[in-house]
Amino acid sequence: MIKRFKPVDLEECLMGLPIENWIFVDETQFNNDAVGEMLRPKMMISHLEELKGITYDGIHKIRAFTRLNDIYASDLPESFKTVLKNSVDQGNKEFNTFGCYFINLKYDDFLMPYLVAADASFIIKGYMKERILDMKSYHLSSKKMNFRYNEIPFEIQLKHNEFTHLDYGKVSTVLDGKELLFSYFIGAVIENGYYIDYKMAIQLPSKRIIRSEKLEQTLIGCPIDLDEYFKNELRKLFHNYTGVHRIANYGAKDMEQIFEEVFWKIVCKFAERSHCDES
Repeated sequence: MIKRFKPVDLEECLMGLPIENWIFVDETQFNNDAVGEMLRPKMMISHLEELKGITYDGIHKIRAFTRLNDIYASDLPESFKTVLKNSVDQGNKEFNTFGCYFINLKYDDFLMPYLVAADASFIIKGYMKERILDMKSYHLSSKKMNFRYNEIPFEIQLKHNEFTHLDYGKVSTVLDGKELLFSYFIGAVIENGYYIDYKMAIQLPSKRIIRSEKLEQTLIGCPIDLDEYFKNELRKLFHNYTGVHRIANYGAKDMEQIFEEVFWKIVCKFAERSHCDES
């Protein structure tokens, strides 16, 4: 018989974490054969009110197992809700809470770049301990997250408020006959034709997510109609990126070509769209 545990409250939930390598599930899904590895013990968490709710104290705080419908009906930034709606499978009941979406290693190509770009962090709790991770360090690889079997996701914190302009999608480049696909999120605050704020993160084919704060700072204060000076400054950053963020089986020259083409497509496409919106 498969072991199941329904804690009375969050304290009992945390005390029970070290006992087993639990799968956290919604109580209504316990008999669903599609949920997780069926031989592993299940902890029912959908009834715990301490794991639900949205608050704001200068930072948007979302408890990890808040229902998606509650998130969509909240006063959270519209950019976050837009990306979330286009990332999570709305018809998949397994991921009808924010936390289940992450804990089951199902993350989309747009949501994670958004969270990295928006300076999000994740609070993870265990029995008598708590850790805070920024989103860049949350995913160790495409199939491994930076939390242990005796921990549970507790809260997402969004430090960034709203963007006046945003874009997310995929771009590709072909090298040696092989297509490499990159997903991205880019958001900005634009006033009078100038970037007042600028955030961008890109997901590599390996699923690793990268972000250049130096590139963002270079673009803040720039006109959205980029001139040659700023284009040359961006090219310098592209070349500096190749030594740090390598893709397996590609050398330095290949990396220069890849990053310049990919970054250029994303930055220039966004600048052109923003310019049209402001015209």
